[in-house]
Amino acid sequence: MTANVNYYNTQWKDRNQVKYVNAGSSDGADAMVFLTGVNQNHSGFEVEASGQFNSKFRLTAAVSYGNWKFDGDANGNYIEYTDTTTNVTNYTYALDGLYVGDQPQASLVLAPTYMPTDGLKIQVIYGFHALHYAEWSPGDREISSGSDPDRNQVWKTPNYSKLDLHAYYDLPGSFSAGSRDISIQAFVHVFNALDAIYVQDASDNCSYNGYYGDGIGHNAMSAELFLGTPRYFNAGLTFRF
Repeated sequence: MTANVNYYNTQWKDRNQVKYVNAGSSDGADAMVFLTGVNQNHSGFEVEASGQFNSKFRLTAAVSYGNWKFDGDANGNYIEYTDTTTNVTNYTYALDGLYVGDQPQASLVLAPTYMPTDGLKIQVIYGFHALHYAEWSPGDREISSGSDPDRNQVWKTPNYSKLDLHAYYDLPGSFSAGSRDISIQAFVHVFNALDAIYVQDASDNCSYNGYYGDGIGHNAMSAELFLGTPRYFNAGLTFRF
């Protein structure tokens, strides 16, 4: 039996974020406003364990749980110089307490391996993923003058699970090529064996590809969705020499 337990608490300070502003130049170039205060706190734990129960069966498991959020709001300013005046435009972004998107923050993986006879190995990998918030940008939460800030959480995609199958078989004997012995292994992989339909990635409040197309709502109807790959497989031979 082996096991590894890890707890982490990481503070990200002033992560690099910029806003592009039309500078009004003749070439149409944009100016960059660097945002300050784009802070994130990533905390959580990870556990990995593996056990060889007998000569034919091995079980590997991993579980992780994270709590990744933005810590505080952000701001920036754009300074525009003219011949007679200096204009300053301030930007503020409502980020405090919002979850970081684009990756599941909770996962469970189970991988039993069965070796019924010499040279044959069959493995099943089951993965369950949760707390996956849609991708979004701090620029999406700009606070407009005279309006209430949007502090609603981004859309959380549905939890999903996926099953993969892998089989390997070492063909008996070996072949010679000159002074080298060549062994051959046959393999078969079946990915998403149960043909699950799940949301692998999403973009929150997508004005272009959301069903509503209005860029508001923080839900499935206003998000751009990317479904996971349906069931597929491959098979082949591996030559080792």
